[in-house]
Amino acid sequence: GKLVKYFSRQLSCKRKVGVLEHNTELEGFPRLEHWFRIVGMRKEVIEVGH
Repeated sequence: GKLVKYFSRQLSCKRKVGVLEHNTELEGFPRLEHWFRIVGMRKEVIEVGH
């Protein structure tokens, strides 16, 4: 529950920032790889998805 809300809030905040205001740090959030790692997906499974 809390994790989903956290990622949702990150996406919402990112969407509110104008495209011209995006920077490299903002582009990196939220990261799907972080989500997979937190929920316990194996590294091999994550790498296959790329």
